[in-house]
Amino acid sequence: MNVQTIIEGPQGNVAVGEITIANLNNLKKQVGIMGIEFSRMSKPLLNESAIKVYSYIGRQKSGYTGNGVIIGIVDTGIDLTNPDFLDTLGNTRVISIWDQTEAGSGPFDFGYGTECTSVQINNGDCSQTDTSGHGSHVAGIATGNGKATGNGLTDSVYV
Repeated sequence: MNVQTIIEGPQGNVAVGEITIANLNNLKKQVGIMGIEFSRMSKPLLNESAIKVYSYIGRQKSGYTGNGVIIGIVDTGIDLTNPDFLDTLGNTRVISIWDQTEAGSGPFDFGYGTECTSVQINNGDCSQTDTSGHGSHVAGIATGNGKATGNGLTDSVYV
């Protein structure tokens, strides 16, 4: 078995990994194994869940838009071409990104990674990519303006 993660929880440890069907019976016989569950593919459906929990009502009544808020996200990167991360003129809304997987000196002389400023991003001088799409998904939830998936709603109305 290829164990990728061990999570310590109140009910005991949970191991996440991969195993062949042929080795599954051997795993079940191991001391300490209380159960085995197979993973299920999940699909993010924020555009549907936001409507089902009426999240748009709170936003409409509060008047909050998120303007002036700066958020830092540590994840797999960001799709800098995604309309959710562009302003009305097509310029990036990202102030700066620090790709810690690339060689370089990084910001503030950290000694690793490459930083791209908004000027570099707008000039097309940033090679950073989102390695899995997860970072863009998370950033879209936290900071998206709705242009990519706004379903016809104006900017700052999309939840």
